[in-house]
Amino acid sequence: MKLFLNTLMCGLVILIIAQNTFAQVKDLHFQWIENYEVPDARRTLKMPQIEGYKTLTADFHMHTYFSDGEVTPKTRVIEAWREGLDIIAISDHSTPVPKHLDADHNTSYEMAKSTAKKRNMILIPATEYTQREPFGHYNFLFIKDANPYAATEAELHPGKAIENAAGEGAFVILNHPGWPDRNSDLDPFHTDLMKRGKIHAIEVLNSFEFYPMAIDHANQHKLTMISASDIHSAIGEAYDLTRNIRNHTIIFAKDQSETAIKEALMEGRTLAYAKNTLVGDPKWLLPFFVNSFEVSQLKIDGTRFSCELTNHSDINWVLYGPEFRRLVIPANRTIILNDNLTNADLVFEVMNTWINSTEHLSLPLSILLDEKDQVAAPFVPQELLRIDLHTPIKIVSPTPGSQVFYTLDGSEPTMHSIKYEEPIVPATSSVLKIRSFKDGMAPSRIISKNILLNILHPSKKIKPGKKGVRYTFYEGQFLSVHEFESHGKKLGEGIFAQPTILESPVKDHFGYTFSGYLQVPVSGEYIFSLATDDGSALTIDGVTLIDNDGSHSLKKVSGRMQLEKGFHSFELRYFDDYAEEDMKLLWTIPGKTEAIISADHFFTGE
Repeated sequence: MKLFLNTLMCGLVILIIAQNTFAQVKDLHFQWIENYEVPDARRTLKMPQIEGYKTLTADFHMHTYFSDGEVTPKTRVIEAWREGLDIIAISDHSTPVPKHLDADHNTSYEMAKSTAKKRNMILIPATEYTQREPFGHYNFLFIKDANPYAATEAELHPGKAIENAAGEGAFVILNHPGWPDRNSDLDPFHTDLMKRGKIHAIEVLNSFEFYPMAIDHANQHKLTMISASDIHSAIGEAYDLTRNIRNHTIIFAKDQSETAIKEALMEGRTLAYAKNTLVGDPKWLLPFFVNSFEVSQLKIDGTRFSCELTNHSDINWVLYGPEFRRLVIPANRTIILNDNLTNADLVFEVMNTWINSTEHLSLPLSILLDEKDQVAAPFVPQELLRIDLHTPIKIVSPTPGSQVFYTLDGSEPTMHSIKYEEPIVPATSSVLKIRSFKDGMAPSRIISKNILLNILHPSKKIKPGKKGVRYTFYEGQFLSVHEFESHGKKLGEGIFAQPTILESPVKDHFGYTFSGYLQVPVSGEYIFSLATDDGSALTIDGVTLIDNDGSHSLKKVSGRMQLEKGFHSFELRYFDDYAEEDMKLLWTIPGKTEAIISADHFFTGE
């Protein structure tokens, strides 16, 4: 009987629970339809921070139905907040407000203020001062009253209006310089105001338009670079927000206040962004790039390195290097780097950046490998092989406050070497070695670069000695011609008639160095070529002319050099990794066809 009652009670409890659950799930009067509405939630933008500043995002150019836009001021705030922006300016035109609205030119700002405050958005008072060509359109930010700028041209000349805005402390932006005629040239009206400091910024990106020449105008006139959506419709009608974010300006401010934002804009601490493209001064682009990454599992073994590289930003970084090298580092992903350390010092172009109308940010990958308490290695962004005499050579030191010292004689630079203060103009081909120093930090790695001038290189006044070349043979598993001494075992040396690998006692995993003097029959420009499987390098008169390094199948690389008739020192390095091996050293004597350099032209110099 007791068992029966317990079973009955349990059944009743289960029945009651089931009835309540069924009533909730099957309510015939009201139910929620989940995963259907757009949630009122904010996207988190992942933008790197720069030491000493807070990274903020802003759109300073948008319209509402108080000019020629299609949405309310409140909607503009909500749209920007959901996208993850920190700052906006509603810049309705200074043209007459639509007649059916009982409003003035401050109404859109006043209507948006409370919504911006609730969502912790910074709303900048603004207007788009709108005039005919050649005067153009301007955004006046941080103004006290937009109504005075609604005057006609006859009532208030555009030049005077801009001077008045600047005079009251407004930040003045020249909008869409390439619209409507697709010509970004400036009018004397603009350049005069820029020279007098009345125009502070220029849009280099506007909605779906890019104005490369505007970057040059910004650099020339020291203008802040701006990107803005200039949105008139609802933001979701213009941009696919599932894949992209609107144009915006990245600002490096001391804090998240209107005062700090204005100060940052006046000082030009911005980057202009649109669809994975970044435009700006290298002073801000470089640390923004570097701080996007975290390096882990870093291993440096003599001449090789490997690491995991994590991109913590929302930017897909695309880099192009010498000889068609390409590196893509996707947003919020990790890649593995494994290469020769010398390749880390190759200068890459960051293709999704622009520092002027034709150039991208340039940097070596090694900038990411330096220790946090070590000065970042300096680099030379330009090519130094076959440059004209008197060509200035610029050195970039990424660590703020660091100083660069250099040598041109092959010695290691110290703080007692020549201090880099202006571009170097070498008089002869040489080996440039550079190093950066800063108090409280370990010195940078030493970077070595070959300078090859496009001049006739004088011959050496030497006794030619015996015919032939000196060789040293190494055995080891090499990935670079620079690894023989550190990763190999020296097994022999002697003299060959000419550079050859046919005498190798092993089939795979070996290396040779060949050195001596090359007799040049006539003065003129010579074309040297190295066709090798695997890596090789050719140095003439102390300057590396051909770099064909690395483990690879048969590949031919050439270099040109002007040589005086006579003797010139040379060194040839070659290694074989595995499988096939091949090495041919060729030249083209002025006026003749390409041929293998015969034994008659090699001397030991002894």
